[in-house]
Amino acid sequence: MRALKITRKVLVIVACCLAVVTMVLPFVLGEGEGIWALFGPGYYFGVVAAAISVVAGSMMLFNKNDVAKIFGIAFTVAVYAVLLGAFFVSDGALAYLVGFVSAIVYAVSWLFALICYAVGHAKHDDTDPNSDARIEAILKWRALLDKKIITEEEFMEKRNRILEIEPKDEPEVK
Repeated sequence: MRALKITRKVLVIVACCLAVVTMVLPFVLGEGEGIWALFGPGYYFGVVAAAISVVAGSMMLFNKNDVAKIFGIAFTVAVYAVLLGAFFVSDGALAYLVGFVSAIVYAVSWLFALICYAVGHAKHDDTDPNSDARIEAILKWRALLDKKIITEEEFMEKRNRILEIEPKDEPEVK
């Protein structure tokens, strides 16, 4: 599982680097504005905005904050969609080909994300308590209770949260 996650991160980094190369390559090779001619006279702004979007978006993909992940997905998918679309309307310049490859590498990284998700959510043997991470967490909290670092109430609250048990609502006293 760890190898799959690392592979996905490497693929996203490679795709990000290729996308930035796609944005800079036309200027380096003297091919004019290249892909950015699609944006009209403000193409320099488009280059900077796309580069920031793909780099920042790639970093946000692996953030623990769900909102940041969503923005990361939005930024990167938008840039790679433009790169992919530009390839199909291009005149065969090298930058378009590199952009196409970066979009394909990015898509492959999502296949690895899908595999990680599937492996992580595969059914586990519920009869073996040693394979359940929740039990390990509860035992750690129990050790804190035994050492009198936390109270019984705190332990039960943590236990219920780990086991996803809803607390019973107590009636209000009027």
